Amino acid sequence: MHHYDVDNYVYGDYCMDGYTSKQWQELFSYFDANNMRLTLVSQNIHTNQKAHWYHTPYYVEALSVDQITQLNEQQAASGRYHFPVRNPYLTKPIKLESPDFNSMIPVSIDHDLGWQTWFKQDVSFRVPKGNIYLGLDLPFGVKSKRNQAMMRFFCDLFMDSVSEQHYQAEMAGLHYNLYAHNAGVTLYTSGLSNNQDSLMLTLLESMITIKFTNMRFKEVKRQLIKHWRNAESNKPISQLFALLNSKLMPTTATSNELAIELNNVNFEEFEQFASQLFSQIYAEILLYGNWTTSQAIGINQSLKLKLTSCHKVDELPRAITSLAPAELLYFDKEIEHNDNAALLYIQGLTDVVNTKFDYMEKAVFILVSQILSPFSFNYLRAEKQLGYLAGSGYMPLCNTPGLAIYIQSHDYTSPPLNSNILNCLTYFIEEVEMMDNQEFEQHKQAVIHQYNELPSNLNQKSQQLWISIGNQDYGFIQKEMIANEISSITKPQLINWCRSKLNQDNLQGIQLGSIKAAV
Repeated sequence: MHHYDVDNYVYGDYCMDGYTSKQWQELFSYFDANNMRLTLVSQNIHTNQKAHWYHTPYYVEALSVDQITQLNEQQAASGRYHFPVRNPYLTKPIKLESPDFNSMIPVSIDHDLGWQTWFKQDVSFRVPKGNIYLGLDLPFGVKSKRNQAMMRFFCDLFMDSVSEQHYQAEMAGLHYNLYAHNAGVTLYTSGLSNNQDSLMLTLLESMITIKFTNMRFKEVKRQLIKHWRNAESNKPISQLFALLNSKLMPTTATSNELAIELNNVNFEEFEQFASQLFSQIYAEILLYGNWTTSQAIGINQSLKLKLTSCHKVDELPRAITSLAPAELLYFDKEIEHNDNAALLYIQGLTDVVNTKFDYMEKAVFILVSQILSPFSFNYLRAEKQLGYLAGSGYMPLCNTPGLAIYIQSHDYTSPPLNSNILNCLTYFIEEVEMMDNQEFEQHKQAVIHQYNELPSNLNQKSQQLWISIGNQDYGFIQKEMIANEISSITKPQLINWCRSKLNQDNLQGIQLGSIKAAV
């Protein structure tokens, strides 16, 4: 801004005010092998020097006269270099579509066995962009822990295989991802809306017809197994959360189980698996952005046509293990780490028939987590000085509310850490009982403000809508209803709930601790 006029702020560094052939020719004259430096980064070279600051080993060798001569004699084949072809994702005009959508929430534009599509035209942000979520429940992909490993590997290998093919899409402001979840996979695209449907259809076509190479299979497999095995060296508290997930969702494989299963998969078995992965599907779709209703219907029909050969099934259930009332289970885990950790998970009701009571249950858990978070941090870390990593938070799983309190320590073993977590709850109940009404209302308003806060961009809005669909909140009112329930909670109600649910003798949850692994 100190160097350019106002009109040139954005592109001043790139602005060209003319073409001078002499200057270009002078620049090209430096494109010579004598001015070239080649760099090889490898673990398989012999070094004889070390960098001054970081002591990085390296080796410097001059190019021979023959090598320089050979490089300078290279000639470009005729027609080998040319201007790039027109970006296929910038063929349609970028424009804002005329509003033709009156609903404040997404509406169902297709509901059939194994298929559900939601659409909402963006009338808030008015940008020529959009987001498409295509969630697929895949019974074959989650049939066993071995299949889960191959399904997750499929996602990584697919993204690796199509990255070069869809480079033009990235250059056109389009983004995409394929990721696995507990019931299958989700294909996601975002960015400019005008050609986004073409990208989604191309990706979907590739996903069900792609043929992988053995070379990339081996390399991506090695990387993913390494990543999963490294999870076993994560912080102790992270490993306890992973153990908790495996106890609450026992059919879902852990990182270590995924690594073991994938390690024994060969290329032929994976090819056979990939050919059957999409044999049965349940598809749930969200289109949100700069599309008219007719365009959205057309995109939905095109997606449906691509998946005609897939047998449609009902949505796979998402459920966690329902813990017995007033029963606290305990599990420990051997961990190779200098620190110890402890974790307490408190579970809410898993099967609530009354919708209003479900909202109320979630509202209380959320409000308690708001008050408990600073209290637990202060008690476990500042007051008791048990460890540097301490806290608590709201932990919903499969639409079931929950609370988690955790601590990681370098000086204490898990038994005293778990005892202090239980003591923390006892003192917390006293804290709530002594809390004045003004502070109580401040906590309530903080949570209500957070739940009523509007998304700042189209991506955030679409993510919120997709989460609502995942929670089967098809009225898209859960956040509003929870905020209303929080506003209606009285201090006596919260005290009674804490006395009942957080009492050490009445806890419904799981307690976990780390123990030193045998050397």
